[in-house]
Amino acid sequence: MAINVDCPGCGKELAVPENVRGKKIRCTNCETIFVVPMPKSPSRTRSEAADDDDDAPKRKPGTSKTSVRARLDELSASSSNRRKKQRDDDDDFDDEEVEVGSRRSARDRENPMMAQLMIGGGAAVILIVGVVIFFLTGSKSKPQDPAFAQNNPNFPQPNFPQPNFPQPNFPQPNFPQPNIPEPNFPAIPERKIPEMPQPEMNPADVLNGFPPDVRDQMLKDMPPELRKNFENQLKNGKNTPPAPRPNRPNNPLLPPDPFGGNAKENIDLTDWVVTADPTTTKVDLPEKMPSIAAPIPSSGNVLFPGSPSPFFVTGTLRTFGNSPTSIGVWDIRTGKLAGRLDGKLELDEPAAISPDGKMIAAKAGGFTGKFVDVYDFKAKKGIRRIEFDGNWGPEWVEFANDNKAVATVHNGKEGRVLDVWSIETGDLLHSINLKEINFTKEHAAMSPGHRYVATADDKRLIILDLKEGKVAGVKPFPLIGEQGFGNRMECQGIAWSEDGKEITVALGNRFAREGGWHLAVWDVVKGDELTTVDISDTELKNFFQNYKGPGVEYLPKGNGWLLNGQYVVDRESGAIVEKLFFAPNDHNPAQRRLLANGVILTAEGDHSARRMMGRQLDMKKIDTATAAAKAGQKELGDAKPGDLAGAKSMPAKAGAWTLNLREPKLARAFSGVPLKSKAAEIIGLYFARPERAQAVCISVGELQQPYIHKAIRVDRFDLSSRKLLNSFEIPGPAKSIKLPFQAVADFSDEGSVVAFRHPQTLSRVDLFTSADGKHLLGLTPYAADRSDVEWVGLIGDKQLLTLGTNGKLISWDTTTAKATFQCGGNYQQPLIFSPSKKCLAAYNSHGIDFIDTATGEIKGAVELPAGNFVPVPNSFPGQNANRQVVGAFDLEGARFAAVVPTTEKQIVALFDLRDGSKTKQFETDATDTTYLQWTSSGFLLQNGRSVIDPHHECIVWNYDNPWKYPLARTSPDGRQWVAVGVNAGPNQEQVTFSGMELPDAQLAANLNASHQPDVEKLLGKGAVISVQVNAPGPAKAGANYAGEIAQAMSQALRARGYEVQANAAMKMVVQASESPTGETATIYEVTDRSPFGGPRFFRPPIPFGGPLGNRPPDGKAVATISLPKVDSSVRITDAAGQVVYENKQVLKYGDTFTRDFKNGEDYATALSGDVWGFFRGHVTNLRIPTLVLRQRGTILNLPGQSALPSR
Repeated sequence: MAINVDCPGCGKELAVPENVRGKKIRCTNCETIFVVPMPKSPSRTRSEAADDDDDAPKRKPGTSKTSVRARLDELSASSSNRRKKQRDDDDDFDDEEVEVGSRRSARDRENPMMAQLMIGGGAAVILIVGVVIFFLTGSKSKPQDPAFAQNNPNFPQPNFPQPNFPQPNFPQPNFPQPNIPEPNFPAIPERKIPEMPQPEMNPADVLNGFPPDVRDQMLKDMPPELRKNFENQLKNGKNTPPAPRPNRPNNPLLPPDPFGGNAKENIDLTDWVVTADPTTTKVDLPEKMPSIAAPIPSSGNVLFPGSPSPFFVTGTLRTFGNSPTSIGVWDIRTGKLAGRLDGKLELDEPAAISPDGKMIAAKAGGFTGKFVDVYDFKAKKGIRRIEFDGNWGPEWVEFANDNKAVATVHNGKEGRVLDVWSIETGDLLHSINLKEINFTKEHAAMSPGHRYVATADDKRLIILDLKEGKVAGVKPFPLIGEQGFGNRMECQGIAWSEDGKEITVALGNRFAREGGWHLAVWDVVKGDELTTVDISDTELKNFFQNYKGPGVEYLPKGNGWLLNGQYVVDRESGAIVEKLFFAPNDHNPAQRRLLANGVILTAEGDHSARRMMGRQLDMKKIDTATAAAKAGQKELGDAKPGDLAGAKSMPAKAGAWTLNLREPKLARAFSGVPLKSKAAEIIGLYFARPERAQAVCISVGELQQPYIHKAIRVDRFDLSSRKLLNSFEIPGPAKSIKLPFQAVADFSDEGSVVAFRHPQTLSRVDLFTSADGKHLLGLTPYAADRSDVEWVGLIGDKQLLTLGTNGKLISWDTTTAKATFQCGGNYQQPLIFSPSKKCLAAYNSHGIDFIDTATGEIKGAVELPAGNFVPVPNSFPGQNANRQVVGAFDLEGARFAAVVPTTEKQIVALFDLRDGSKTKQFETDATDTTYLQWTSSGFLLQNGRSVIDPHHECIVWNYDNPWKYPLARTSPDGRQWVAVGVNAGPNQEQVTFSGMELPDAQLAANLNASHQPDVEKLLGKGAVISVQVNAPGPAKAGANYAGEIAQAMSQALRARGYEVQANAAMKMVVQASESPTGETATIYEVTDRSPFGGPRFFRPPIPFGGPLGNRPPDGKAVATISLPKVDSSVRITDAAGQVVYENKQVLKYGDTFTRDFKNGEDYATALSGDVWGFFRGHVTNLRIPTLVLRQRGTILNLPGQSALPSR
């Protein structure tokens, strides 16, 4: 029987069989799919019939009205169904689809059994899936071990309904069982999943969650009395905001960023709700500590509680599978083991020990485990398991809230969160969203009472309250120095004082050369910054690298800090008063703990047999060093801020050239003087004017290498009599400046005053009388803008010149501490005095200004050649500070030389100081030039070892021994002065300070002879040369291998200024051939270490500590092959065939090496290719002479090289 239905898509009336009621059909006109409605019951109401149109759930027979909750659910589902109806119909595979106007399929009509089998198969699949789900999840609803429940009757058991699924009968695999004794250790119970209480549902709240049209329809369908009640609630505004998820409490966001960037709302920087949280674990240490020797496994761990405690843990975490775990807790008061856990625990880092030593909490479940297990040492069993959502387990674990809770940080489904869990019940107490908090476990520090945890991002200190589950306070780091690129201070560690009233953050900049480390201290209760302690120690660049403990800890008395487990820092002066060395071979030192009685717990012994030992510190030595540091700081007194009120501002640009220098002739050559200091202790050598014949040596007073620990000594000498005139010490804490260190100082030309910028206080300059060391003046020239001092110079006894990091050059009257003039140029160091100090050459971005030191007037200026390297010293981390513009006056004051660095070369420019004209400019090989000096023979001496000849326009000589000893940057007689030490016995060194004529007389004569007209220039810039290569190359080399080498060498020659032509008279001929060395190498099958998955060969013998460390090859020897070599010869001949240059080299593998092979690679072919690669690199990078000269048949290759002349 056919029935008529209307298509909801196009409205066409369709005739369909009656047996398709309740099934989907497809309209033949518009292809719309819809369900043929069932016949309506005459007893049903009109509203119920409307429900059928919306596919709403059917009511029970006999009911006329639904409950409010059911009706809300129905309307919500109806609204959602209307929007998704068409898509859901297309994807519904549970209902049969019938096409109108077509016959039923032959399969359904003729073979009904097939359809029944398909339905039955689907049911079977559903049943199997249910069984699998049961076995995967159902086991979590009961304890892992029934014995645990029997031993713990009060332990809450989860009440999960048990599904009655049939149990599959899977065959059990017969795996061999490892022979490991099972410890008597009950399993950790299943964490009780808390039944989170649902908030009371206000109907008005539910209505507000729907769109207005749905809400209106819902009100319309309500009974009149109920609808009136809802309307009144909505009208009066008594609806409550949606409640947050109970297992993820909300927390306020961070405060606005004080440095700019993305602003955060809701908390102001003034919101600081932190209270003092002192320790609750009293530590009473005996007067005489018992000996402690707690063993540490080679791959083991050392754990200390997050607050002062007499307990610590040693043992092995990160053991999985069948590997047993052994963890022991030690009591330092008795020196004995206080508790122990043994068994297959499968614990891992992170881990934490409670301050009372009773519990340990650690990540569990393997590398990707999503649990934290809490064990009781006394009961020797697990007492709580905490399970996490998301894909990963915790990254940080600590005990909190008086050991009643565990705090964890992990990445969950809702992002990164800090959770606080009850140990007793396993309930989630609080959750803090870390979306706006860069929580790093290395910098996290628990307060002594374990209520707060402090962490930091790159700009702020952040305090999180674990008791309340919220952000308790945020403070920006103090602004220290210039906050430009690379200069921002980063957190290196956080520590709380024992009483919980202070918190200290270690701030550091790894790229700072000086003054890069600071300790910022805050009052915990008020949130006020108390002080910032500067620590100027260049070794702290690598300070917080491998140490596993906190970067900073308070000393027991609160009078200082222990940094990185090594450095004891005095609080008042900031001086490092002691260093506690780690073992030389301990590259990953275990955490240390300094106790109140001066005992430090530290790991000692070989890596395979380490012990945690208690060692008594030399507190007398520390107290003495601390007292000396404090006393020295007080003796210097306060510095006067520079007064710029009456300073004359000089023009920034020069006018007409008015410089006219007439330097006096230098005095006779002086003899050397013996020094009192060791060469390694010297940080500065300075001269008075030649007529005074005096020099000062500034050195470390008492060196405990490689640090300055006490005072700085100044020795004054008479160069004429070679005698020590007097010595004095500069007081004040010389705070651990690592040597070598170049002082910023000067000696007045009259020889009566020494100016010194202390290496600790970079913004301060102090003046002392050279005769008795009396302190004349302490000055902070740039106090107004907080800039440091980069350079100082003394003119007479009463004028001081300073250059700041802000580029300002200022002259000061030392008697009044007032500025006399201020130059307008933005200058950079180094500044260069003329021999008489009447003129100062100052470099800026435009060139060099020549300044009259008496008036500040710019007497002339020259422009420097432009390079593609911007020579701005100290501009950003990683830049080589030595690659800067340097210059020198000649001895008569008639010429000036400047060296401008570029990326590949350096440019030398010479100027005539009579009119400022440039007389010559040329390029030389790049060198990190630190200073330049004119010699008495008319050459330029670069860095005290390289001779530049302005005539030949290149470096013509190098002394092969770079200076290992301190150099003087000025000279009283035109010679290079250096302090050279000679071994005079055990731990004794005799140092002599004397001048050396460079270049030596013989070299100077030869170089001057090369300037004569009869000297023939064979090679050099502009010379024409041809290149010929005869080299077959490796076996797989192409036919053009020699041509490729010739082309590469031609490019290298052109880069050095040569012209390459095919038929030039000067010829470069390269010969190369391969032959066996007569040596062999053994190839071993070590696929586990080869990155290519193939064999590896080793050149025997393998020395101890060779390429495999201390481990010889342990693989199977698969072959022994002969090692090849390439004999290379590079020869340059002139037109007559005379050899003007020759280089011979044998290219082969060295004495010790390794090489990996790919699977199937031919060994001999691979090694041949290697040595030919050595050859290619050698000849294409060969540094042929810059200059080749011939005079009367004698060939001179430049630059030459020789040892330093004897004195």
